[in-house]
Amino acid sequence: MDTTCLTALSWQGNWEEIAGYITDSRLQGQGSVTYRTEYQFTDKAVQPGVTYEYRLGDVDYNGKVTWHKKLEVKVEAEGAKIPTEFGLQRAYPNPFNPVVTLSYGLKEAGHTTLQVYNIRRQLVETFISAYQLAGTHDFTWQPVNLSAGVYIVRLESGRKTNLQKIVFVK
Repeated sequence: MDTTCLTALSWQGNWEEIAGYITDSRLQGQGSVTYRTEYQFTDKAVQPGVTYEYRLGDVDYNGKVTWHKKLEVKVEAEGAKIPTEFGLQRAYPNPFNPVVTLSYGLKEAGHTTLQVYNIRRQLVETFISAYQLAGTHDFTWQPVNLSAGVYIVRLESGRKTNLQKIVFVK
């Protein structure tokens, strides 16, 4: 089932709708389909060096809005270097408790997925599943109700995949 999209921006703690299916026809639902659908939105009003928070909301046929987890995006200063290689950089700190920073470089823009798995190859959490620009990106993770142990961070963009082991200690 497909739904229609809303995009909200958090600025100074208040959420403000910045795009929606009513004002942007590219965000209108495609009806009930059996294949994956993707939507793109580019916020052209961002300032270099500022961190923004975005949330995506799905609107079903009854008008009910389901909001997804927020995505934090830091806009790099103009002239920021594009990485020459794709991949995860060393997680910091590792081992970690209670927070770890995951940094990665994208040589090219594209749909990017950042996830963590347990050692049984079970998905623990999806952090990012969105179109991202080329550049260096950071994500800070503070797990909730997670057992101490070894976890695998998986970065995928285009046809490239990179894995990294992290250790959560209590």
